[in-house]
Amino acid sequence: MDNVIFLNSDYSQGYKCAKEEVASGEIYCIESSLMLFAQDPADNDFQRGFEKGLKSLIKKENKNGL
Repeated sequence: MDNVIFLNSDYSQGYKCAKEEVASGEIYCIESSLMLFAQDPADNDFQRGFEKGLKSLIKKENKNGL
């Protein structure tokens, strides 16, 4: 049997938005953006998804040796 995970749509939108903003150049320093979340933690699903999207990009960069 397959495992199905349902994500909150706000979380998914935040995740997608983070990736789009980095791709468009609107966010050019992912580390600085993540530091803001350390100072003021996410308090809704959109922000939590946005933060996770940024973290996934950091992991991808580290994996690719960038």
